[in-house]
Amino acid sequence: MTQFLPPEIIAQIIIKLDVRDLIRYKSVSKSWLSLITSPDFVKGHLECSRRHDHDNIGNRRIVMSSFPGSELSHISETSGIYFDRNINHLLGSSNGLVCIFLTHNNFLVVNAETREVKKLKKPQFPFLGACMYGFGYDSSKDDYKVVVGIQKDKGRMCFYMLTLKSNTWEVIGDVDYTCISRVGVLYNGALHWVAYHGAPQNKQQVILSLDLSENEFKEISQPDDERYKLEVGSHWRMRLGIFDDCLCAFYHGMLPCSIWVMSEYNVKQSWQRLSEPNIHTEIVHQLKQLKRYIPNSRSLCHKIWLSQGTRYVGTPLYVPSLVSPHGCRKLKRKREATRSIKSGKVSKDTISG
Repeated sequence: MTQFLPPEIIAQIIIKLDVRDLIRYKSVSKSWLSLITSPDFVKGHLECSRRHDHDNIGNRRIVMSSFPGSELSHISETSGIYFDRNINHLLGSSNGLVCIFLTHNNFLVVNAETREVKKLKKPQFPFLGACMYGFGYDSSKDDYKVVVGIQKDKGRMCFYMLTLKSNTWEVIGDVDYTCISRVGVLYNGALHWVAYHGAPQNKQQVILSLDLSENEFKEISQPDDERYKLEVGSHWRMRLGIFDDCLCAFYHGMLPCSIWVMSEYNVKQSWQRLSEPNIHTEIVHQLKQLKRYIPNSRSLCHKIWLSQGTRYVGTPLYVPSLVSPHGCRKLKRKREATRSIKSGKVSKDTISG
């Protein structure tokens, strides 16, 4: 096939394949390996996967269950009610990469499809009180960022950030807010949390956002509608999510009762109440709860199912991809690279600390 078809035609054909098929096809030839691992192909495959899901499936979600096999596992990801009881925590998903917070303050970034694992530098700052977390992609720098907000004192938090390319933590600023929701919702290049602002006796509930390109905090406008305040905006169980490709807010019970959707980002007048949201079918991927995430040792996603309705509206969106947590780094040893290609798997050498 490679003797008769030019590389650009081969790319147009195989770019539509699943990640697991492409991993196997790396062993066809050196030229196929070079093609499938090239940055342009990885980006093109990511966009192709997004279009395919949008046109044929809808959204994919990813969760990490605190009770294996339970479809209510997303409670721990969005509400924080069981956050401190879990072994591991899912901090976000972007372009096929997933950030996991383990015990003893360890962070990992994982591609569950290619089974690559990157261990991040362990932070030296203390984890005191309630923390806010987030993970997302900075398109201006083509880099991924992990964010942690630490409760400094009453009504004030200090935020730290790590970028995958640097693998170092740095302070990005102090803000006068208090944590309500734990895990930030990634939307429009920014992370979003529900937080309290102001003195304890006069605190207001707000939507706090962090622009990942500018590293700037701001509040997102909320509607003045009294129904919004009654149903969502005045409750400590208010949570955020993504619905119909828009940022949304809802009261977090066993199931969202009513959902408020912001059809135009940060436009106050665009909030709409959806008392009977359209029923969507979504694919839900569940990550394993493991003490150690070892590259290539086993599948990291152990359950996939279909869900209809709004049960997972607050969980991260997910798209299978070839994006590597190591960027474009190549394996140093040719022998290990060859062994990885032949097995269709990722060598243990690909884990970094």
